[in-house]
Amino acid sequence: MITAPAFIRGALVTDHLIAFGGRGGEAEFLAPDPMTIVERLPLRDPSALRDLYTLTFDEIVDYLAELGKSLTHNVLSAIS
Repeated sequence: MITAPAFIRGALVTDHLIAFGGRGGEAEFLAPDPMTIVERLPLRDPSALRDLYTLTFDEIVDYLAELGKSLTHNVLSAIS
């Protein structure tokens, strides 16, 4: 079964997985239980994002490219 981890502020969350059904009930995947991560989503202090403003566009693109590779690898590993 495919696992869709949560990615919250640079941390990959892969625990407390529960099954979610796809449209029509044909597909199913595992993801963290939203109730276990909901408190981590709001940012209590917006100044904690200050370091993100120092990132260059190229650094953001590089990060997203690496994230895409990792996600692709994880999905391919799950279905093979």
